[in-house]
Amino acid sequence: GEWLRAQGHEPVVQDEFDVQPDFVTISRMLLERLSDCDGVVCLIGDHYGAEPKDFSAGEARRSYTQLEYELGRKLNRPVYL
Repeated sequence: GEWLRAQGHEPVVQDEFDVQPDFVTISRMLLERLSDCDGVVCLIGDHYGAEPKDFSAGEARRSYTQLEYELGRKLNRPVYL
């Protein structure tokens, strides 16, 4: 995040998010944070990352990065992988 700030950007960095108690709260928080963003950058690797707890019945498990990707698409933001 510091490098992006030095370049004049205002990043919203996952590591700086407050811990949220459940999937619904996390999804709502991510939607609020991403709604002000011009784009979403998802860093993709070979391993499945951390995921929220307490998914609703019938809700597919997804990592935080997968949720950010989906919400970026839902908000019609450019998503960079």
